[in-house]
Amino acid sequence: MDISNISKNVASDNDEEEPDEKPPSTKQMVEALQITRLDLLLLFFFFCVFPQIIPATSTVSLNGQTELRCMTSSSNDGPHSITWYKDGRVMAGRAQKDVLRLVSVSRADCGTYQCLVRRGDGETAQSAATVRLGDAPPIMEYTFIEQTLQPGPTVSLKCSASGNPTPSMAWSLDGFKLPDHPRYLIGQYVTLHGDIVSHLNISQVLVEDGGEYTCTANNRAGTTSHSARLNIYGDPYVRPMNKITAVAGENMKIKCPVAGYPINEIRWEKDGKELPEDLRQKTDLQLGVLSVMSVQKGVDSGSYTCIANNKHGHSAKMTTSVDVIAPPRLSSLQAERTANVGERASITCSVISGDLPLTIAWSKDYDGGPLGPAATVTRVDNYNSVLAFETLGPQHTGNYSCEAGNHAARRVVTQRLIVNVPPVIEPFNFPADGLVEGTRTRVVCGVSHGDPPLSIAWLKDGAPVPLQDGGGEDPSAAVATAAVAATFGNGVGSSGDGSVVVTTLDPYSSLLSIPRLTRHHTGRYTCQAQNPAAQVRYTAALLVKGK
Repeated sequence: MDISNISKNVASDNDEEEPDEKPPSTKQMVEALQITRLDLLLLFFFFCVFPQIIPATSTVSLNGQTELRCMTSSSNDGPHSITWYKDGRVMAGRAQKDVLRLVSVSRADCGTYQCLVRRGDGETAQSAATVRLGDAPPIMEYTFIEQTLQPGPTVSLKCSASGNPTPSMAWSLDGFKLPDHPRYLIGQYVTLHGDIVSHLNISQVLVEDGGEYTCTANNRAGTTSHSARLNIYGDPYVRPMNKITAVAGENMKIKCPVAGYPINEIRWEKDGKELPEDLRQKTDLQLGVLSVMSVQKGVDSGSYTCIANNKHGHSAKMTTSVDVIAPPRLSSLQAERTANVGERASITCSVISGDLPLTIAWSKDYDGGPLGPAATVTRVDNYNSVLAFETLGPQHTGNYSCEAGNHAARRVVTQRLIVNVPPVIEPFNFPADGLVEGTRTRVVCGVSHGDPPLSIAWLKDGAPVPLQDGGGEDPSAAVATAAVAATFGNGVGSSGDGSVVVTTLDPYSSLLSIPRLTRHHTGRYTCQAQNPAAQVRYTAALLVKGK
């Protein structure tokens, strides 16, 4: 097929008959060469290049690596070049390479990549792929160091962290919130690479500004922190401490918020008695940390005082109170339960231990997820809550969580509710005016709705029709349903050409066919579909007339 001569040949033929006729159309050109549609298709595949980037989508962890491969397919493979683009811009030094390797992936490497394939005859084709950055916990990229200063100057502490998504940054002093004072100023911004940079500036630093400063970076993938001391020369000073809540059965650690430098030792007392009193308690005289193992309600509650002194005999102290609260403990729930559409259901959440006040809240599928229609919550008393459904529907399938909390902790129990949907049979019919003997007929029973496991069977005038080999049907589709055969056994049906053949097309449809109709095939044919929710039937009448 010489396409270059098509226009010339058609034009010269037409010039003899109608010199003023317009140039031939594409259709005329194709007809002139008697090119079939298949010829055009083969021609298209012969000359065209089909590039594809594998994989089409990549999710890469921060600092991870991946590779993109530009695959070309053509039945006329010849010399060609490959050029890589990122977000529409040529990637320098990437031409002629069918594999693009990305190492130490950062946020800047994410985007849309294209490979452009160019053949020697100038034909081009392209394919695109997307590279995304997966969740990555924060990593500290820059941190401040310990400093020892005289009072007076301005101090700036800096932390920066990377991560995906971009982390948030918070500051604390000796484990407590920063003092509420205008001399403390926090400034932060996000770089072009998505890192968070945070500065804590303290103007005209005073002795009481000394202590251990901590910057904490957090995102949904994790948390990291960095701590270092800021020492300001001066006499001991202990900042006020908030009331502390400890959780019964867990460990407690309190750091004395001491300022001043140098400090000789830091001691702890409880209700006027120096600690430690038993093996569960430990004190660090240099860092001022009190640790209590496995906190006990009624034993470890009370007033705690930390006392700091220096070698010159100067001292300072501050007292705080500790409340030990028992966390909520919930009764267990069955992991999964099933119910049917239209039924009622309820789930009871019971807090079997834990101090008041208690909060109890329900959610569906995720934290704070709405419960959906026809769901009501009743708070029976301080310790019990009931989630009830007056009428269940398919939309109520899901994971239901009860969360109970107090000042100590929060606890969650979850139950999965599966609402079985009954089968719905799509209507089918035989011809209303009947069929003539010797002809053939077939109908399909299709189940448009309903949860598995699903069984489908046929009945004639109330008696089961046995499953038989599909014969002329597609062997791959004619799969017998053993469950149905076992349920209904051998039923009515004639042999030979007059048999009634039932073929399972797929898990949701069944074909009933009669290759050769006789008068005894007249009757009512019923499709019966059943699943754990219900059994439903649909019936159609067949009338067979004589010739």
